[in-house]
Parts: sequence; C-alpha cells; structure tokens
Amino acid sequence: MSPAAPRSLAETLRRWKAGDFAALLQARPDLCTPPPRTVADLVTRMSTGGSTLHALHRLNAWQHVVAEALAALPDGATRKDVATLLGATDELAVRRGIADLRARGLVWGAEGSLHLVAQARTAFGPWPGGLPEESAHPLTERQIGAALQAAGETVRPLLDQLVWGPPTGRVRNADRQVTPESANTPMEVALAYGLLRPLDPDTVVMPREVALHLRGHRLVRTLPAPTAPDLGTGHRRRADLIDRAGVGAAITVLRDIEQLVSSIDDLDVRLLRDGGLGAKDLNAVVTLLRLPGVHPERSQAYAALLVELAWAAGLVNQVNAETLLPTAAFDQWLERPAVERWSGLVRTWIATPRWFAWSVRPKAHALGPDADWRGAVDLRHGLLAVCAEVEPGTVVGAEALGRAYAWHRPALASQLDLAEMTAQWWEEAAALGLQALDAVTGLMVVAAADAEVPAVLAEEFPEPIDELILQSDLTAVAPGPLAHEVGRTIRLLAAQESRGAGGVFRFSAASLRRAFDAGWNADRVLAWLAEHSSTGVPQPLEYLVGDVARRHGRIRVGTVGSWIQTDDDAVVSQLLAHPEAGPLGLRRLAPSVIVADAEADEVVGLLHRLGLSPAAEDSAGRLVTAPTRPRARPRPVELPPGPPGPEAIAELAEELAGSLS
Repeated sequence: MSPAAPRSLAETLRRWKAGDFAALLQARPDLCTPPPRTVADLVTRMSTGGSTLHALHRLNAWQHVVAEALAALPDGATRKDVATLLGATDELAVRRGIADLRARGLVWGAEGSLHLVAQARTAFGPWPGGLPEESAHPLTERQIGAALQAAGETVRPLLDQLVWGPPTGRVRNADRQVTPESANTPMEVALAYGLLRPLDPDTVVMPREVALHLRGHRLVRTLPAPTAPDLGTGHRRRADLIDRAGVGAAITVLRDIEQLVSSIDDLDVRLLRDGGLGAKDLNAVVTLLRLPGVHPERSQAYAALLVELAWAAGLVNQVNAETLLPTAAFDQWLERPAVERWSGLVRTWIATPRWFAWSVRPKAHALGPDADWRGAVDLRHGLLAVCAEVEPGTVVGAEALGRAYAWHRPALASQLDLAEMTAQWWEEAAALGLQALDAVTGLMVVAAADAEVPAVLAEEFPEPIDELILQSDLTAVAPGPLAHEVGRTIRLLAAQESRGAGGVFRFSAASLRRAFDAGWNADRVLAWLAEHSSTGVPQPLEYLVGDVARRHGRIRVGTVGSWIQTDDDAVVSQLLAHPEAGPLGLRRLAPSVIVADAEADEVVGLLHRLGLSPAAEDSAGRLVTAPTRPRARPRPVELPPGPPGPEAIAELAEELAGSLS
C-alpha cells in the first residue's frame, strides 16, 4: 500500500533524502547560516518571509513565471492549469519548472494538486500577473465578445490601462447603478456592460476573465524561454593566448596596487568627512599610474577600483581622520608569490559588499558610502557562475552577458540597470585578468570555483626580476615585473614613462635630484645602477649623474626654524627679494647665511620651485636622508562569508537526512 500524499511542506521534507536537502541548500544558501540541525528547524527557517523572498529573487525567468502562474491560480491547481494559463505548449518545460520550484521548497504536492507556499503567494502581491481572483459569476467568452462589441472603441483606452495590471482603478461612486442607456462616460459604459466591476465605493476592477480575453489568454506579454539564452557570440579565440593575456592583466593590476600603496604617503591624500577620496586625490592616483587619458572615466574607475581593493584587503588604513598610509600587512603581502597575491585580491573583490563602479558616479567618492551595497557579493557570484559555464576562449562580451544574466535573475533585472552594471563588472573582470579581448579566461573559471590556480596557469605568472636594461638615451627598460625594492628604487631615480608588465623609465636631472634629496650620492647611484643593469651603465647616464651630483648641495638648509648657507651672492639676493621671503621669515644672518622662521621642508620647497638643488642638514651638519616609511596600524579585514562549498552542503544535507531516522 502506497503512503498517503503529504499534507504540508513539513511532511514533504520529512520524506526527502540527503540529495534532496543538498539541492535545496545549494539553491537557497541563506538556509545554511546558521546551519539547521533538524528538519523542523529547516522548515521554520524556510517559512520566513525573508528567506522565501530571497529564494524567489534567485529564480530564473522560467521558474519565476511558473511560480507567478501558480500564485495567480487557486491553491491546488494542476500542472495542466499552469500550462494553460502560461499558454505553454512545451509540457516538459512546465514539468521541469514545477520540479525546480519543488526542489527549492517553494511548491509541494503532486502535479494534480500543487501548493505554492503561503509566503511566496503573499510575495506576488494581491494581483499575481496583474490578475484579480476568479469571479464569483464569470462572463463567458461569448458574453465578453458581445459586451466589447456593444461598448465600442471608446472604452478601449480605459481597458488597455488595466488589462496587464494592476487591474484596479480609482473612481468616485464606483458602485452606482448604471445601464447602457444611462452611461455617459467610457467608465460608465465599461461598468454597464460588465467589462469593469465595482470593488468598493471608490474602486473598480477588471474581471479576471475579461483581462484574460483581452490578453489573448496569456499570463504575461512575452513568455520567457524555458532555457537560458546562449551566452557565447559564436566566436572563439585560442584559449592559451587568452590565458596569457589574462595573466598579463593580473600582473599589471598587482603592480599597480603595489605602486599605489607604496606611494600613497607621497601622494598625501586627504579623506573627506564621509571617509571618501576626493576627486583631486583620485586624479593624483591616475597621474601616478600614468593611466591613459583617452577615456578619463575608465581611468578614474580603474583608479577607484585599486583604492577600494587596497582598502578592502587591509593594505592601507587611516592614521587619523584624514590620512591614508600602508599597513604592515602590505609588507607581508609583498613577500607572497604573485599568484597568491592575485588569488587573495580576487577573493576580496568578490566578497566585498560594495559596488565599486558606484564610487565614481557624480557626487560619489572612492571609499565613500555611496558604493555600499550588500547585493554586490551575490551579483558577482552570479555573473561568475554564468561565465564559468562556457569554455575558456569563448567570446562573450558585456551585452551578451547582460542579456543572459537578466534571464537568470529577472527580479534583479526589474530593479536595477543590469545592462550597465554587467558592463561595469566586465570592465573590472578585464582588469583582474578574468576576461581578455571579451573572451573568458581560465582565471575566470578558477575565480568562479574559488579554487587554487592550476599549475599550467600558475606557471604563466612570471617571477619578479631585479635587472634592468639601461640605454644611452637615458632610459631604463624593465623586461618583466620588477621586485618590489628594485621597482621602488628605479621610480626614485627615474620617471616611469610607460605601463606594461615591466615598464620604461627615463632619467633626468629632476629625477636624480629627487634621489639626492633622499640622501643618495653619486657613488651610491652608480653602484646601484651597475648592480641592476644587464648592459652596464651607459656613458651619457654617468655624465648626468655626475653633473647633478656636482650641483647638488651647493646650498645647505638647516633648522632655526631653518637656515640656508650658500656662497652664491646672487642666490642670497634672489631669496631675500622673493615674495615668499616675508611669510617664511627669511633674513640674512651673515654674508652667506640666511635664517628662516619656517621649517626646513617649507624652505626646501621654495628652493625647488626656484630650480635650485639644496641639500638638507640636521643640527650637527649631517645630511638628512629620507626617514623610514611610516606604517598605519593593521586593520582587521572583515568580509562577509561566501556561499558554502559543496562539501559543507553535502555534510549538512547528510545531517538533516540523518535527523529523520
């Protein structure tokens, strides 16, 4: 004798196996936190309005329209009722849609008596699909046709406003008696012929059967496809080339993060009251990284992304209400292999509850509150999952991805500009190496699975190098990513001219003077260049170093506030006559000595603006070198946990199934 049919969702779940629970938890990950220990706990959690709404928002377009049809039908409807209301001829697709809802705990019961859970029915509102409840005394098709013909075309604009819902309209004295002979307005004509009915004294409603007749017996204007649209464009690129391009982008973003954080104290950024970064400071980041100016909005978005990721990863922190500095975590980060740094950065990108592109909208700021959005994590996970369904090398593009994801998450598509947000996500994915030339890379698949980078891809991440190619045109070429200290030093000695995996740097009097200001001398500069050059030190560069060294330090600055010593009478006269001499408190102490009330760094700044090369001294006459780079206190990085993995879900499913025995 077969067991009696279950009479509730709870009874249904008590007959499930571990595989059924695993499918439920996979589709509704919110049920995993905290883990339910019994089926009773699970049912209680599932029955909350919040969890049910979350489950509905995770339905694809086909599953959603099947659920909406069930909400529009009386409780206990059949599969055939659903197919009829949808106008669906694909019986298998309807059966599959119902099965998907049943697996998510949104529907229970056999196909001859289906029950949408109460919270889901409530979530669709009073008019699911824009339809009211079935009429107590419905009109027949013949009666509706006759009424429409008799009412004439004057009522059609009014009916068209209500036909797709909501089916109600406000009107005074809706329940007044009116006949075809006494009707004077389209509203009265529609009421007289039963095409509208009074719902209360101030509201009219279009009867369900009239709405369906006017719709052509369709629940929705356009029935969504039962399967996902094709994500690919039909084009493919060589996967190995796309993977190399992706790794190249990954190396570039790591180098840019490194340069940004290393130089952030030099940029002297100042946070705004809301904690955000002002436009001036963001543009300084763009300039620092030599980002292209052809599309300034893209360069600003990329710079903001780097700042956001550096903060989210704990590589920078505030030292007071306004200033950002690197943390000790940054120094530890630099010691890790590039592939590990990339993996951590991508995990941070995925798990941060902020939509980074919103930080560059008008009146918004990087690190400001405008980009806060908890839905960002779910959207990134969802887009990754969709992209991971195609093979690496498949050309996708932002538009195709946006269309596909709108099918996977129609509820989200109805609330947000998903096309724009998908395009923003696609740009960030390119910056991180997840896509290249609009094609999915192997790194995209790795990120979607939260897996370790396989050896074949990890080998593409080059080891940092410590050698440069010095050329006679006063440039240095880095043929690959530089070790951190080498990169930091070459940027002190020379100005970076181009971006890439390595970079091109140009030496000049100004760049070398910067090194001498930091305490270097000619011997140290030439020794460092010789150590790190694979081609020796070209003669023009030696001459330039020597020339700058001879001119550097002819003027010496100390502390009074500060003092200036020079044997050049013309310089003394120039300084005392300068407009800033008064504010700085400059005055002659001796024929070759000027003292100032201002601090030494302010006086050095004035001398630099005059094109001079002073050397700073302390009170003992020793040259002052650059101090040790300050560090901010480490900041605990708190990111929301991601969805549970397959192993955790399988373990919890077994525990739930075991609780039934």
